[in-house]
Amino acid sequence: TEAPPLNSAIEVQIFRSLLIGTTPATNVSYNQGGTGAVDRTAQVKLQESVSVKDFGAVGDGVTDDAAAVKAAMQYASSVSAVLYWSAGTYVIGSGVDGTIDGISTLYMSMYGVTVKFDTSGGNFNWLANIDDLYIEGGIIGESGADLNGGITIRWTTGGAYSMIQLRDVQFQTGGTQSRCIFGDTGNGGSGLLVQDVS
Repeated sequence: TEAPPLNSAIEVQIFRSLLIGTTPATNVSYNQGGTGAVDRTAQVKLQESVSVKDFGAVGDGVTDDAAAVKAAMQYASSVSAVLYWSAGTYVIGSGVDGTIDGISTLYMSMYGVTVKFDTSGGNFNWLANIDDLYIEGGIIGESGADLNGGITIRWTTGGAYSMIQLRDVQFQTGGTQSRCIFGDTGNGGSGLLVQDVS
């Protein structure tokens, strides 16, 4: 709080930040540690987990995330990875068809998530013709939001499923015509596990 004495020595230090640059994740080594652990790249480690956010989903309750979620589903299915949804409200304005879109097996973790359907562009089935479907957590269909003529999970005529597993899932579609899980005439399946679903 006081000025230094007259003619006293004053020491000045100057710091300069240097721009080092960036390194691709493919060039960064990662090791879990512990006996037997092997080196891998950071990219390989990070790609073990797949998120809808990796493909541009927002989850703000306003943006239509259908295209981003579809891309995430396709990728997760192709690498047999669990698809994680970060907590939020995701607006979905169109559906996917496993047969057409190449989604045969889909594992999704949706805790803290609400899916809000937007049928302003027409009715649709959200998840259709997926052979093996596993969903844990989440509220599907914001309270009162109806797919009208569409269905949340559906197998069309002649289709079949191997396994459906739903755990801690809450459906909140509205209207007397709402159908959450539906198989058309001629369908069959080998396994259905529903636990804590409402």
